[in-house]
Amino acid sequence: MEEKDIIQNFSNRHLNNKTNNLIITGIDDFHIIDNITDTCKISISEYDLDIASALNIKIDLKEVEIKDIFNYILKYLKELKLVNIDFVYELSFNNKFDISKFQSVLREYNRIVQIIFINVETLSDEEQKLFNELYYYNSIFFNVSSFINNNFKTYFLSNDRVLDNRENYDKIELIKPKVKKKNGEQIC
Repeated sequence: MEEKDIIQNFSNRHLNNKTNNLIITGIDDFHIIDNITDTCKISISEYDLDIASALNIKIDLKEVEIKDIFNYILKYLKELKLVNIDFVYELSFNNKFDISKFQSVLREYNRIVQIIFINVETLSDEEQKLFNELYYYNSIFFNVSSFINNNFKTYFLSNDRVLDNRENYDKIELIKPKVKKKNGEQIC
């Protein structure tokens, strides 16, 4: 898929009940996410939800620890006045059960978020297994996309479970446009 098509996918998207999560490979330069808008028009045919758009929330895993991603997202939504949560307690991401709590907040406030990650390669193997729980959990209220160079360190989760590309994600490879040369010089 070309860069413009990937960017368009985060501008206008049809969500389904299975594979809304994406692993986008072949990324050498993360500038592509700068071109992704903050909101995405969505359509949802399998669910009776009256939500017309999702928020695209970009997270650099070099800057935000995996255990803090839910707090980061909820604080972002609170700053936009899209949720009214008192942050007396934290919603840390330590296991698969924390994902249900996060989804419950999104459901309560009728919000859909598309979480866009970069620098997944910086995760340790154990952090990658925890991160994979996001892909394994199927929710209409959030989906995850990772922009990576090659592949995840591991596709395993806890208890020897493994991600399945038919159920948990779609994999897309960024296709770079071919550069044509004329007389040894690049032309566009």
